[in-house]
Amino acid sequence: MENQEKKLEAEVTAEVQNAKADSALPEAEKDPQALRRESIQKAIAVLCEKFPKAFSLQQEEIKPLKIGIINDLKDRIADLDGVSLSKIRAAVRKYTYSIQYLDAVKEGTKRVDLDGNEVSEVTKEHEDYSQEQKKLVLEKLKEQNRLKLKVNKPKFAKNDKKPGFKGGFKSKKVVSEVRVKRRFAFTKPGSTAKPVNAPVPAKIEELVKGTSVLVSSNNRFVKGSVSEEPKQNTVTITLDTGLTVCVPVARVMLRKE
Repeated sequence: MENQEKKLEAEVTAEVQNAKADSALPEAEKDPQALRRESIQKAIAVLCEKFPKAFSLQQEEIKPLKIGIINDLKDRIADLDGVSLSKIRAAVRKYTYSIQYLDAVKEGTKRVDLDGNEVSEVTKEHEDYSQEQKKLVLEKLKEQNRLKLKVNKPKFAKNDKKPGFKGGFKSKKVVSEVRVKRRFAFTKPGSTAKPVNAPVPAKIEELVKGTSVLVSSNNRFVKGSVSEEPKQNTVTITLDTGLTVCVPVARVMLRKE
C-alpha cells in the first residue's frame, strides 16, 4: 500500500492548491490544469453528497477511509451521477492527501467504509506515514507560494522609493558632490601630506578679486580665481583653463585651509 501511495503522491501534491480562483474564470480562459482541478473538486463534492458517512469537508467529521475503498466505489459507480471512475480515483487521491485528512489518520482511530461502518484501526506505521506525507505537502505548498511571490514581486523604477526605504535614491549631482568632498577631505593611505578640508559654499563678502575658488560645473568642481567681484549674486571667475565665466554665487565653493 505504501508503495502505491508514494507513487501517487507526486500527482496529488500538484493539485493541493485551492481551485476557488480558477472556478471564477470564464470557461474559455481556463487552462487544462485549472479545468482538471475544478472537475476533481466537483467529484469530491459528489462523494461527500453520496457518501456523507465516509467523506466530509468538515475537519471534525473527517475519518480515515477503508484501505482499498476505490474497489468499493467501482461497484457503486452508477450512483455517482455520471462522474467517471478516473475522476473518482483522482478525487479520492486528492482527498486522502489533504492536510485535514492526514491529520485525521491517528493510531487507534477506526477506518470506515462507504456507509460509515468501522472496519479496522489505523496502525502506528500508517500514522507515521501520514505525518511524513503531511510534511512533504507543506514543503511543496511553501515552495509554490515562494515561486508565486517571486513571479508577482513588484518592480521598482530606478528612482522610485521602495517600501520601508526612507529618503529614496540620491541624485547623480548629490553623489558627485559627496565624492568631491571625500576627495578633498581625505588623503591616500600612507601619505604624509596633511588632509585638505572639504570645500564649503562661498559667501559674497569672501569673493574678493584674486580669491581661489572651486566652481560647480556638470557635477564636477573646476578650479579658478575671482577676476571681478560679485554683482547681483553673480561673480566673474577666471578658470585655470583660461576661460572666464560669469556664474551664480551659489555655484562657487571655497576650500578652507
